[in-house]
Amino acid sequence: MNFSSCRLFLLVILSAFGWTKLAAQTSASWNKKTAAQWYSKHEWLASGKSSKAGAVQYDQFGRTIEGSSAASAPLRQLKPHPSIDQVQFAEEYHARKEWWDKAFDYLQNANLDTLSPGDHPIAGQDVFARVTEGPLKNIDSSRWEAHKNYHDVHMVIRGREKIGIGPLAGATLVDPYNSVRDISFYTGTGKYYTAEPGTYFIAFPNEIHRPGLEVDGKGTEKKIVIKIKSSKAEK
Repeated sequence: MNFSSCRLFLLVILSAFGWTKLAAQTSASWNKKTAAQWYSKHEWLASGKSSKAGAVQYDQFGRTIEGSSAASAPLRQLKPHPSIDQVQFAEEYHARKEWWDKAFDYLQNANLDTLSPGDHPIAGQDVFARVTEGPLKNIDSSRWEAHKNYHDVHMVIRGREKIGIGPLAGATLVDPYNSVRDISFYTGTGKYYTAEPGTYFIAFPNEIHRPGLEVDGKGTEKKIVIKIKSSKAEK
């Protein structure tokens, strides 16, 4: 075998190894250990990502500022809540990385204080922000809800709320699925947490959640929910 043949053979072997390694990573079977190791790096919140030239910034209406660079302002510091299912997040993030990156880039760079209530497109209907502002709900006048086609990233902008999150399995359907609103309502059980500005929660389609609840009596808040289409969304 001459030098050229040896070189070609080596390239084929290396290429095959590289492809196998990539395929293994892409189709990784996540478990608690591997997800926790990846999760601890907070890849989706990497400070260097949004400070690159050409990074997106947004005006008070959620519109992209042409030619903007996030290097001109510090990134908003976000904190994931411990209730987030790390295995599920790892699976969904890697299935639609570009959507999740856009969602968190928006949370870190958009001027949330002046963002108007309503829906704001980020990546068409694949990723969009829903801003609400107003009074909190009494727990007795609220219901558990779940979505089929979207993940919810909840974060309080101003004020604070109580939010409940629990498993969909075992919950009882009380209001059938509305495909237009992508929502159904349940009776069920879950854990309640206090949500404050800067800390975000994620509700996946296999979870019920109960957001916007009073913490200490009546109150008001401004919050944002980033809706990210699930990789398993119905066509």
